[in-house]
Amino acid sequence: NNGQCDSAHFSVELSPRPRMMSIEGEKHICPGEFTTFTAHTYEDSLISHFVWNTKETTQSIKVKDESTYTVKAISKYGCLSDSISTELIFYPTPTPTISGVYEICEGGSTTLHAQGGRSYLWPMTQENTEEITIREPGEAILRAWNEYGCAADTSVHIAYRGKPNIRIKGESSICEGDSAQLSVTGDQFSKSSNRCAVFDVFKYIYIFYYIIN
Repeated sequence: NNGQCDSAHFSVELSPRPRMMSIEGEKHICPGEFTTFTAHTYEDSLISHFVWNTKETTQSIKVKDESTYTVKAISKYGCLSDSISTELIFYPTPTPTISGVYEICEGGSTTLHAQGGRSYLWPMTQENTEEITIREPGEAILRAWNEYGCAADTSVHIAYRGKPNIRIKGESSICEGDSAQLSVTGDQFSKSSNRCAVFDVFKYIYIFYYIIN
């Protein structure tokens, strides 16, 4: 070769590696809700696609599960970025309760009290008060919200108690200064849980006392 050496030149272009910047989106939600996470790099215009640990490859993903979400970016040149992560956390939910007497006497009503929330709604009447007066038997439903805007429902069954069959026996007339012994009979009165029967007993005894006096 006459002592001459050949040479060759090869040019290698260095492509920049994407740099992850942030994951935007609401990081705290109520259970059952959704939020959207959007990944950003410092070179968004050079990005081919993203790779999330959920197997999605879009820049934004819709999430609802409490978990950690990780994403990487791949540039148009095939270069892979480092990963960044964010965590989705659930706000606590309220634990509403309904207190009161869960039965209605014939022609009467009962008052229920809501507890365990910051604001309330009784869906059957659309009232948003802490107390509600119930005049019909059936299911009483309460929805409560806490300070984070999270909601939870609870319910109780309101039973109906018919007018008891009560009989009062005893002396129908007495002399002034004397006393009379009265006895109460009736099937429903024997049920200690029937407060309607107890109420009627005192009502009738009061009337009897009023008449003889």
